[in-house]
Amino acid sequence: MLLGPDGEVASVTCGEGRERVAFSVRRTERGVLVVPSDAEPLLRRGIVDQQLFDVTELSRPRYRMTAGDGIPVIATYHGERPARLFGDRAPEVRAELESVNGEALTVADEHAADVWAALTDPRALASGESPGVATLALDGLHRVELDTSTARIGAPEA
Repeated sequence: MLLGPDGEVASVTCGEGRERVAFSVRRTERGVLVVPSDAEPLLRRGIVDQQLFDVTELSRPRYRMTAGDGIPVIATYHGERPARLFGDRAPEVRAELESVNGEALTVADEHAADVWAALTDPRALASGESPGVATLALDGLHRVELDTSTARIGAPEA
């Protein structure tokens, strides 16, 4: 995908094996989303977070510097994590997140297509289930605004 100088999507180049996938481009309050058509059912069902497709966020230099090589995500699971969910190209597990039955993962750029294929398995989607994944969200950067949040708890008076 190529962004123009104004931050708008200038073009989308599909990855290998994804040449026939359609993409929609949407502007939100936070940025621009480029959503592949096979993500739509997962977005509607709340399995996949739309921030995974926020090209404004993903292209920010600070985000790329912090994310490093790969895409940081948080996956939560239905019960136990399926042992072979991602096959031989399993993402790096950065942390176990027991409180949400999940993991903080880094998906290597070169393995992103394989991870996406595991998540969008047509047999699982046809049955109305995801392949063991409850949710998948971007492990993004957040800016804390203390000037507005601390007033809620009375901190300015303390």
